[in-house]
Amino acid sequence: MSADLVSKLRAVLLHHQVRLDPVPQRQHVEDPNDPTLAYISRMLLDEEEEEEEEPPQMIQLQDAYKNLIAELAALVSSPGGSGNLIHPDDSGNISVPDVHESRTGFLKSMLLEAARAVAGNRGSEVYRIISEVRSLASPEGSSEERTALFFADALIARFTGFGSQVYSAMVKGIRERHSVHVRLLNLPSFRVTQRFANGTILDFCQGATRIHIIDYGIHYGCQWPQLIQRLSQRPEGPPAMKITGIDFPRVDVKETERNLVEYAKSCGISLEFEVITSTSWELVQPKTHVNDLLIVNCNLRLRHLREDGSVGDNPRKLFFEKVYSLKPDLFIQCVWDAGSNLSSPFFIQRFEGALESFFTKMDLFQTLLQEDMPEEYDFIGNIMAKTIMNMVAMEGVERLERPNSYRSWDSRARRAGFEQEPVRPTAVELVKAAWCSSKPNCNFKMGMDGNWLLLGWKERVLYAMSTWRPQNKQAG
Repeated sequence: MSADLVSKLRAVLLHHQVRLDPVPQRQHVEDPNDPTLAYISRMLLDEEEEEEEEPPQMIQLQDAYKNLIAELAALVSSPGGSGNLIHPDDSGNISVPDVHESRTGFLKSMLLEAARAVAGNRGSEVYRIISEVRSLASPEGSSEERTALFFADALIARFTGFGSQVYSAMVKGIRERHSVHVRLLNLPSFRVTQRFANGTILDFCQGATRIHIIDYGIHYGCQWPQLIQRLSQRPEGPPAMKITGIDFPRVDVKETERNLVEYAKSCGISLEFEVITSTSWELVQPKTHVNDLLIVNCNLRLRHLREDGSVGDNPRKLFFEKVYSLKPDLFIQCVWDAGSNLSSPFFIQRFEGALESFFTKMDLFQTLLQEDMPEEYDFIGNIMAKTIMNMVAMEGVERLERPNSYRSWDSRARRAGFEQEPVRPTAVELVKAAWCSSKPNCNFKMGMDGNWLLLGWKERVLYAMSTWRPQNKQAG
């Protein structure tokens, strides 16, 4: 990237009141006594004991998917279509329209043209462009090559109508608890958002005797062992503690309850736990107590809220109104910033936004993992491929991934009646200590936009964190 282009990008960011500066370099050494590490390791041991053999129909589905993708390499492009930005030459090969265009940019432009062909149901064009993409990219190549192949596979699945089946096979092929282990222990983006939230909660609840945390998207509860341990070590003694764990029915929140209650007991805390599973988080009604210090937390899971229906019954609007009605003392949002296009109901807009977001994320993961942890890098690639498949090849209620920009989440919170609190200095220091800790690199960036704490890679914002309280409620 040229110096002029970098300068222009910085100017655009500053124009929107966002400044991303390099994070001070430091090398992080993982604490062997980290409660999160112990908690996850216990889960992995349990998984090894309970691991079941895959049913024959799932193995057949996975084999069928592999065969479908393998056949793409043998497809012969046929001429057809008109008005393309990328044209085949006489031999049927696609020529680069601009010799100065970067390889990444060229792959993106080819994939976007393929997406337009899919939307227009132009079969010969779809296969011709995808075949060319596959000839230019390798599964063992750079991050942009691997990402291009993820998108190519997803486009074919969408075009052939096999998106749902392929996604199911990919989900089954990923050991879910292993994915939690890899992401939490090797990827700073997961550590840092949890540490921001936990640091904020610890600072906020000093002196509180009763604490109730409502966690939307609790999953395996990996965020909470560290907080539980720290609360158990308070000079004034541990508080009475309750966690309400909310997630989708496919998540075994009962198991999360057992694990967290057992862990809390080992720390000398009697933990009350309420389990709620629902596909409509905006409709659930957690039980609260007037004497509790009430904290609502949502860590990187707002993207799973649907955005459909009329203006009055939009699930995202109703979710923020529901959280506001609980009158929490603190509401913590940690979001994946992905631009407004990624939640668009229009396929091409969503595809364009997905290209930018996932090419950036895979570049980050390659820097973090490929050299020192190639197996983990491959595993994260599988997770990214699964996510791309869901966003590109599926629609309606089957599409689970609907990320948005932090500014959109900001607007929804304000319209519901929340006002933002300043980011606490202790939380900022925890973020600085964790971001880029796995592999110091000047491309890790950090900045503020109002009271949003932003984390970026190179010139793109990836994650945003903030704290809120209902209007007219006394600040903590």
